[in-house]
Amino acid sequence: DPRRVPLVRLEPGEHGVRVILGLGSARLWGYQARWEAPDLVLTLAAPPVLPRLGESIRPLEGLRVTLDPGHGGDDSGAIGRDGRLEKDVNLEVSQALRQDLEEAGAQVTMTRDSDCSVAAPGVSADQELGARVRVAEEAGTQVFLSIHHNARASVAEGRVSHGTHLYYFHPQSRVL
Repeated sequence: DPRRVPLVRLEPGEHGVRVILGLGSARLWGYQARWEAPDLVLTLAAPPVLPRLGESIRPLEGLRVTLDPGHGGDDSGAIGRDGRLEKDVNLEVSQALRQDLEEAGAQVTMTRDSDCSVAAPGVSADQELGARVRVAEEAGTQVFLSIHHNARASVAEGRVSHGTHLYYFHPQSRVL
């Protein structure tokens, strides 16, 4: 659609061709790139159309959200002063958030809804993270939120609990 991508420039280089897309003032919520030989297919995601706040009792109607309760299975994450495991707190918070988001109209997918790994047991951390992203991609997610309750990294500080962290990829997700 030329209204979305007003400029496409190819720059040959030492390691292949660099593709530059001039998007102008287009507001995008991300993209997906996939190889369908012989083509590279790039799908640009427009922002969801949501009701204005105050105009609807379900302001997130139709928004597709994936919640990722961090850790799980053999990976406990941080351990709180009271002995609670981060993976358990992450799951509890994610389940409560799921309910709130669904009440606001969002379609919510969870990467895990029990104490388990998302990928097969014993795989690398990169493979586990990749499995979580695949869940979101398969759900057609517009917002991906990974929930964590971290500890201070310093051994001198005793790796005590340090607060809630919510990771997101696109700056557009910050508003949510």
